[in-house]
Amino acid sequence: ASTEMTYVSRRPICIVINETGLAASQVAFEKACNPNSRIQLASDYFSCSSTESSLAMGEDAASRIAGVLDKI
Repeated sequence: ASTEMTYVSRRPICIVINETGLAASQVAFEKACNPNSRIQLASDYFSCSSTESSLAMGEDAASRIAGVLDKI
């Protein structure tokens, strides 16, 4: 057996340069999603693809799902 990775470094701060209008598209997409659904998207499509953004999006989706399940 071999070790492929032993350390993950997370950078909480970064600067992302996106195309004009991307933030507005993200807001429109998020408004179109049902916050009361048991199915929540966890994606870093609208952000820079990094471990930190993926983790943050996953945590946000899990939090929304937990809130919905608490109401059931």
